Amino acid sequence: MSEHIGPLAVAASGAISPLLPGAQEVSEATQHLVDQEVRRIVDEAESEVIALLERERERLERLARALLEKETLDQLEAYAAAGVAPPAEPDQEGQSQVVAPPELSREA
Repeated sequence: MSEHIGPLAVAASGAISPLLPGAQEVSEATQHLVDQEVRRIVDEAESEVIALLERERERLERLARALLEKETLDQLEAYAAAGVAPPAEPDQEGQSQVVAPPELSREA
């Protein structure tokens, strides 16, 4: 589904699919549009992933170095190596609490 195509089920030529009941073969023009949208979505996703990896490269490098050094890391060690606070964990009252190792605490 995309802005250009909408909620359209497209089946391959001669395909019968129980997952897409009512899907019919489509014209070449519609198939071409679907192919263009798939390519656009994949290209956009690739660009986003590359940008994310470039933006987070330093953290990934630190994590890789820590793994090379210790071979295995537990969750808190991995977060510490990457310089990221671990996700909040709910306490007994259901309130979010971040449990960070001392290396990540920002106390002065």
